[in-house]
Amino acid sequence: MKIHLVYEQEYVEQLKYILESVGHTVEQWDYSLSQFADYSEKKQTDAEVAIVDGQAGVMEKREIIESLGVVRKNLPNLRLIIIFQKPLEKDENFISKLLTLSIYDMYFRDEYDLDDLENWLRISKSYADYNVEVNDIKGNLNEAEKPKISGIEPSTESGRVTPTASASLVSPPWNGRERKVRTEYRVFAAKIIVISGSKGGIGKTDIAINLAMAFRKHIQSAKICLLDFDFPYGGIARMLNIAPDAHLGDWLTQSKVITEEAVRSKTVQAYGIDFVPMALKIKDGLEFQRRQAEIMLDALRKYYDIIIVDTSNFTESALAAITIASEVIFVCTHDIVSISATHAYKEDLCKLYGVNPDKMSLFLNMVPGHEDISKQHIAEVFEDNPQTGVPIIGYAPYDDLVRQCRNKSAILYEERPEHKFSQGINMIMRSFGLDPATPINPMDKLRNKTGGLLSNLTSVLNTEKRKRRKMR
Repeated sequence: MKIHLVYEQEYVEQLKYILESVGHTVEQWDYSLSQFADYSEKKQTDAEVAIVDGQAGVMEKREIIESLGVVRKNLPNLRLIIIFQKPLEKDENFISKLLTLSIYDMYFRDEYDLDDLENWLRISKSYADYNVEVNDIKGNLNEAEKPKISGIEPSTESGRVTPTASASLVSPPWNGRERKVRTEYRVFAAKIIVISGSKGGIGKTDIAINLAMAFRKHIQSAKICLLDFDFPYGGIARMLNIAPDAHLGDWLTQSKVITEEAVRSKTVQAYGIDFVPMALKIKDGLEFQRRQAEIMLDALRKYYDIIIVDTSNFTESALAAITIASEVIFVCTHDIVSISATHAYKEDLCKLYGVNPDKMSLFLNMVPGHEDISKQHIAEVFEDNPQTGVPIIGYAPYDDLVRQCRNKSAILYEERPEHKFSQGINMIMRSFGLDPATPINPMDKLRNKTGGLLSNLTSVLNTEKRKRRKMR
């Protein structure tokens, strides 16, 4: 196997020697996470997997997240095996941040040896192996608890150092060099977009369906899946007049491993989009809980470039989707009840469930011709808290044509792309850095040489671009 090592300098030569002695090839090595992030800017590598000392050259947990975020953005298909000190195993907030980067192969050990490394190389982990919530990362790492590698002693001289004869356990010196990450990205291997709101009747399903169609039209090679998590009855199948030959109930007993053929058998294909309608039996819908949602999303993200989830609020499945999601778009209408309820919903997700507000945004739907509450005022309400404020990324005026289109099972974005509602969907697309006027075809260089996921969707938004924007 072709390996990229990220360890402090005194360990690299010995690890390289050991791994190559059992048939692996060490293609590249870096001495810190900072160097690894800089190397990734080339956006290509011959390595199949990187084995990473998760604390190489850093002290701050946030710095680890930022460095690995840059790596994931630039090398989305490189498998990352990361070893941390044992106490971090209890830090769910830290782990959850890594999971949002689609980093699953994490190991928390005070010591490990070649057999451990061989097992980790052979067996991959997935999101379903974890049960954590997202929250902010605070605090430093403990130097004294850094993992120790059995049979390797730190080198104090340049040149090759062979493994020690004994399996002594030596704690390496701590090197906490400061560095400044040049960019701030939210990064993920597949883009999962949750459309949510505090109440029914606000147009969540309209927006989810039309956004899926916008992605299909804009990125013609993308594989797109739309899930109905709007418990208990859903609405996507009825709205589009799709026969629910497959539905959410089919995923109740799904294991972590699934083939692409099985994925296709558990989805309904229409309009160039794959759908998973709500379960036919309310009993199946009520049994679909957080664990099933996590396993399902983890399976789907391996086969789809874009997954859009239409959710109701505070169900176990909705919370699972929101936790895993790369983007959460709240839909809010232009009335005081919807505004206050959506604001409370957003605050509770941040404060009670630890969801990262950086991935949240707001879409104003059904805006009346006469705005008795201005968009500027609504923007100020949602940006009132500097820690949990979210921006408005788009809006659509009220028009009965949206209802009429829904009643005839048509998708307005496809029928009337120039309509103001469709233009509101285009605002969301632009917030993702996509120009709806410029369709992307399969010949564009969106995939890397190994056929990975869409690169312009894996990097998405520079947070400076979205930071606290106000609708004028």
